[in-house]
Amino acid sequence: MKKKKRSKNFHKIFAIYVCSFCILQSNVEATNAISVADEVKNTAGFMRESAKKIAEHRKAVAKEKQAEADVSKTAKDVAQLEADKAVTEKTLAAAVEVLKKNDETAKQAELEAKEKDRLAKQAMADEEVALQEKAIAEQAIAEAKAEENEITYRENAAVQAAEAQADVDSEAGAAEAVKAVGYDETRIDEAKAQAQAIATRAYAAAEERSLVAEARVNEAAAAVEAAEKRLEETEGELGFAADARLDADEAEKSAQEAKKDLMGAKSDVEKLRISLAESEKELTVAQAVLIEAQVALENAKKDLRPITNSRTTQTEAKYYSWKDSQGYSGHQFYQPYDFNVVDKNTEYGLSTGYVVSNNNLNSNGKISTLTDTTVNIAKTNPKEKYSVRYSLDINLPTGKSKLNGSGQIMSDDLVEKTRFGEGWDYTPGISVSHKIGEEDTWTFDTTYSFRGSYEYDSTKLGAKIDPGSEWSKSLNWLHAGQKWQLFGELSHTNYGRSEENGIQYREGNQFDAKLFYNFVLDAKQDLMVYYWYSTGRSTTYPMQSLYDAEGDLNRRYFGAEWAKKLSTTRTFHVMANVMNSTGSTYDPIAALYVSDRTKYSGGIGYDVALSPNQTVSFEIEKFYMKDHSPDNSYHGCNLYLRYSANF
Repeated sequence: MKKKKRSKNFHKIFAIYVCSFCILQSNVEATNAISVADEVKNTAGFMRESAKKIAEHRKAVAKEKQAEADVSKTAKDVAQLEADKAVTEKTLAAAVEVLKKNDETAKQAELEAKEKDRLAKQAMADEEVALQEKAIAEQAIAEAKAEENEITYRENAAVQAAEAQADVDSEAGAAEAVKAVGYDETRIDEAKAQAQAIATRAYAAAEERSLVAEARVNEAAAAVEAAEKRLEETEGELGFAADARLDADEAEKSAQEAKKDLMGAKSDVEKLRISLAESEKELTVAQAVLIEAQVALENAKKDLRPITNSRTTQTEAKYYSWKDSQGYSGHQFYQPYDFNVVDKNTEYGLSTGYVVSNNNLNSNGKISTLTDTTVNIAKTNPKEKYSVRYSLDINLPTGKSKLNGSGQIMSDDLVEKTRFGEGWDYTPGISVSHKIGEEDTWTFDTTYSFRGSYEYDSTKLGAKIDPGSEWSKSLNWLHAGQKWQLFGELSHTNYGRSEENGIQYREGNQFDAKLFYNFVLDAKQDLMVYYWYSTGRSTTYPMQSLYDAEGDLNRRYFGAEWAKKLSTTRTFHVMANVMNSTGSTYDPIAALYVSDRTKYSGGIGYDVALSPNQTVSFEIEKFYMKDHSPDNSYHGCNLYLRYSANF
């Protein structure tokens, strides 16, 4: 929607531009060689400037679209880079946490590996001690078993010997006892009892010895059992050392893997930090590009914004000089000043000038004066397709209307200013433009002038004129294409009844048809050709015989201009113009009679753009003009210098 609005704004401003031009052109009075030459220059510039404005608008629209696309793409890139950066930061944070955990794991694994290595070494040392103790235990077992066997053997032998001795002692005691009783039968039992007591004591001693031997054997067996238990414990310790070594190796392997994981985590973190730095760098670059794209977009939008406030000043220095075949000559220097202010849809203007003129046809042909001043105001109501412009021009009589005779007035085909002052004039106008597409515009405008009276000759008593009103209508079409431009116009002017010194008359209606065509030869060259037909009815007087007028005046103007751009700021022009006039007319104020006339002119021009808002133009023109009745010829040179500035 914004783009459409900008397009509407362009059409509105362009319509104001077209309306302004058409209103200005509609204010041109009856055609003559000088005014037509000026309008040809203005129209050529208007057509080219219109095409240029459209081309600049298209470029600005394309530039804005490209800038919007660039901003959109760059914004997406920035958003993607920001998202990538956020992902990278998140991944980096996770990687840092993994690094911390891996670092802790690696440290813990290293500590465990060291501890288990210490335990393994301690187990190995214990194993060596255990091996030694095993050997000692095995030796102790062997010795204990040997001692046990020996004790068992000896004790068994001692017991057997004791028992045998007890048997012997028992038998010997019995014999001794029998013998002691003298083999007394009655005492044999006593002797047997004594012998039995001796045997009992001997067996008791043998039993006691056997118990002692058994105790010693049991002690030896306990020693063997203790030695075997110690051996088992030692063998258990030997297995623990192997397990401890295996655990230590596993712990070392885990520590190495933890270190490897730690190095991998460090590498990942470093890569992510590098990636994050690159992302931040790319993001910074993308943000800078985005800012540039946004600035470019703002500039593009600025280019599309209509200039609703401006101040323009323009001045020219025009010098006309001529000589005729009868020996007469004349020259005129005219410097107009134009000031214009645009405030949104309202325009204010002020135009004046200064003229120095000398007609050598008679002695009182010199004059130096300020010209009349024109104040204008206009209001435009622009729409997308239609634009209506209302205007009011007021002529302030600041010039010199009361001349010393008519000798100071020269033909308007030779110089620009033939009037140096008039009365108060009020000219309201309305202009309607209709846009068709982007390159074509139809415009209808009309103005109506209420002209005030003024004295025009100080040498004549009561030399006063009350000019009639003027009603001008025109319809034109502008095609401002990029390859060619065309401007065509039909206009008609009606004149009300005028009165001069009590004599009333009516100037004849005027009809004009003009066609301008500019062809773009290439990027640096333009060729403009034109044709203008103007016909004016003769002035109607109550007594036509009072003035020697011979009917209507028909004029044809045609010519061409070739322009070449020497650079972006310099342009060279070559111009050729032809005027052919048939019929005759009479100006009662200037007392000038015009009949069949032909004029040829050619010139060169040079434009320089001092800045985007300031231009200077210079032009020199040579001409030849032939009057067929009365027979006379003219030749001369005209110089033009123009300065324009837009603030």
